[in-house]
Amino acid sequence: MLRELFREPTRCRELTNRWPDIVAIVNASSHGVGGVVFGEVSECIPTVFRWHWPVEITGDVKTFTNPNGRITNSDLEMAGMVLAWLAVEGVFGDLTEKNIALFGDNIASISWTKKLASKQSHVAEQLVQALALRLKAKKACPLITTHMEAGRRMR
Repeated sequence: MLRELFREPTRCRELTNRWPDIVAIVNASSHGVGGVVFGEVSECIPTVFRWHWPVEITGDVKTFTNPNGRITNSDLEMAGMVLAWLAVEGVFGDLTEKNIALFGDNIASISWTKKLASKQSHVAEQLVQALALRLKAKKACPLITTHMEAGRRMR
């Protein structure tokens, strides 16, 4: 299946950025991940998603009380990006040549998603590869990623 994914030529429309068809906003913590998916150019009912991390994840998060943890907050935020993408897939189905914007409040995960690479974290690198594979499989345009400051109030 992978071989078929990468044999087909990339269409020009898949390489251009324009106003997003779909927007997903995501945030993660050591407890879980959540966000919202809504249409901009493409129509859909706004959808809220939320998942709690399993105990195996929450117990392995690196914190002041658990300095030997192997999972960082940025890793969790990257997992949130992948889960937001899966939520988009679930809500919209066919994403061929769709522009999708992923917004988050973690600079590292935004950077990894934008570059589709991570050199600092082995966990994030695996998640980035999974996201890149889903993008290619769904024939979506390159992601539009934007950092949104957490806790910012609008006036």
